[in-house]
Amino acid sequence: MKNLSLEERQILEDLLQKQKSKRSISRLLGRSHSTILAEMKRNRSSTGQYLAVLAQKKSLLRKNQRHKRSKIEISPGLKRYIINRITLLQWSPEQIDRFLRIKSGGKSVISHETIYQFIYSAEGKKLKLYQHLRRKKKPHRQAFNARRKRSLIKDRTPIVRRHKAINQRTEFGHWETDLMIFSQQKFVLAVTVERLTRYTIATVLPNKTAQEMKHALQRVILDSGQTSVKSITFDNGSENVLHHELKYEFPGLETFFCDPYCSWQKGTVENTNGLIRQYLPRNVDLSQISQSQIDNLILKLNHRPRKCLKFLSPSFVFNSFLNGRITP
Repeated sequence: MKNLSLEERQILEDLLQKQKSKRSISRLLGRSHSTILAEMKRNRSSTGQYLAVLAQKKSLLRKNQRHKRSKIEISPGLKRYIINRITLLQWSPEQIDRFLRIKSGGKSVISHETIYQFIYSAEGKKLKLYQHLRRKKKPHRQAFNARRKRSLIKDRTPIVRRHKAINQRTEFGHWETDLMIFSQQKFVLAVTVERLTRYTIATVLPNKTAQEMKHALQRVILDSGQTSVKSITFDNGSENVLHHELKYEFPGLETFFCDPYCSWQKGTVENTNGLIRQYLPRNVDLSQISQSQIDNLILKLNHRPRKCLKFLSPSFVFNSFLNGRITP
C-alpha cells in the first residue's frame, strides 16, 4: 500500500467533512477501500478526527523511525535466519555476512558489524546469542561502534591496502602481532610472527597498555634487524595506538590494521597463539613465568620442522633469509 500524498489527504479531509461514504471517497481518489480505512485508522487525531496536516506529520514521523531501524529489526525473515545460524550452527557474524553476500551475487545483504550490534542489543542479550560466539564475551556493554573504534587509531592503514607480496607470502620481512590474554590477571603475552618463515618472538608484558606493546615491538625490530621488519599487521585494540611512533622511529616501516572483528585476517599469528596454548593454557599465572622461560618455549617452536616450510624449521628459514642464503 502506497501512502497518500498531502494533496490526497486534504481531499480526504474535505470529503469526510462533507460526510461522503468511504467507498465513494475511495472511488474519487482512485484508491482501494482498504487503503482509505487504513489511512483513517493510522493517522487520525486523539479525538478521532481526520486532519490532513496531522496525518501527513504522523506518516513522516513513522517513515523517519523506520529509517533508523536496522535491517534485522525491519526484516523478521532475516532476523530468524541470523538467529538460527548463530544458535543452531554456531556461525560467526562474519560467516553469515559472507555467505549471504555470495547468495545475493556479491551484493551486501547485512554487515557483520550490524549482526554484532544485534547480538549485544537488548533482544540479543535476552536470547543469549553471545554464548554461541567463538569467544563467549559477556554482554556487559553494547558492542562498540566500529567506526568510532577505528577513529581512535591515528594514521591507520586498512589491511585491504596491504601489498600483494605480503598477502601471498612472496616477500620476507612482514610480521603480524597479537596479545594473548590469561584468566583474571593483567599480565599478557605479546606474540609477533614473520608471515613467510613463521619465525616467532614473544614478550611477557605486565599489562596491555600501548606503551608496553610499543616496547615489545621495539624489541622485535631490534632483535631481528630493522631491514627484516618491513611491515607489521595489527588488530584494532587500543594497545596498538602508538604504531605511528614506531613508524617514526624506524623509517620505512609500514603498519596495517585488520577490519573490525576480523582476527582471521592475521591468521599466521592466530595459528601461532594456538600452538603456544599447548604450553600456556589460559589459566596459567603468567606473572610467575620469566622471560627466559618464554624464550625457551618459543625456541622449541622456532626449531620445530613445519610442513608449510617443507619440514624445515622457522629458525633455519628465517636465518637463511637474513644471511642471504635463500630468497622467496
